[in-house]
Amino acid sequence: MLLKDKDILSNKNEEASSDTTPLKPKIDKKNMKSAWGDAFDYYIRGITEKYLYFHGRATRLEFFGFMVASGILLFCMYALGMYIDEPLLAYYYFGVTSIPMVSVTVRRFHDLNKKSIFYMLLGVLAGLSSIFSIWLALILVSGWLILIAKILLAKTSEEEGIFGAPNENDEIYGNDNELIVRKFFKISVSLGIVFLFLTVCNFDNWKTENEQKHTIIAIEEQVFEAGQRYGLDANEIKKAKEDMRSFLREKQGQMVSQEEINSMVEDIVKNTKKTESSTR
Repeated sequence: MLLKDKDILSNKNEEASSDTTPLKPKIDKKNMKSAWGDAFDYYIRGITEKYLYFHGRATRLEFFGFMVASGILLFCMYALGMYIDEPLLAYYYFGVTSIPMVSVTVRRFHDLNKKSIFYMLLGVLAGLSSIFSIWLALILVSGWLILIAKILLAKTSEEEGIFGAPNENDEIYGNDNELIVRKFFKISVSLGIVFLFLTVCNFDNWKTENEQKHTIIAIEEQVFEAGQRYGLDANEIKKAKEDMRSFLREKQGQMVSQEEINSMVEDIVKNTKKTESSTR
């Protein structure tokens, strides 16, 4: 069978292109498995013996290992909080682990012979922008996270500076070390940005729920004061509060004026008084 010149040329081009196309490097499975173990080991040590340790240095493997493990556990807490109807559980966890998170970040800056105060202040200013707009804060904090993470991707500084002697070389996985660090970097930054996004999306709901709780507490206080005026005892006041909660549940999602609430408080307390008096 005869081949046309263009077929021969196309085959040669395909062979040339296949030869020059670089293959995407893959991480050795054993190294990746060990790196995940190291990540959680760095995390455990970070929240225990190094909880308040702001001195010394932290290699990039220690830093990104801590961050990726912390991010995964943060989302586990978030899912658990949603399941048990405690949406703030993840934020309690974040509050507890925020100190070792800051300390390992400071040590990572030290490992690059850099001072961390300027970058930390940038993060605080980004967070304070939530005063003006929660979405603006999301954008600025996300940008800050990416900036910080990229800076901290740099290799250990081999110079002995004001933060002590350099750490031992953290290239413990050979050629895979760079790939592992960058994998942890991508996962941890992605988890951080998604968590911030979820926080912003739920912020209005939490704010509304908090306002509703304060409103209910204020109305119950109003029932208590009215009950005292009408001479109700503790059990009668408790029943009046329960009746008031039932009324509020019926009106959930509707606009209720303060005058209507005042009138309902008076009616409930009077009815409670009459009911209890007639049973005696």
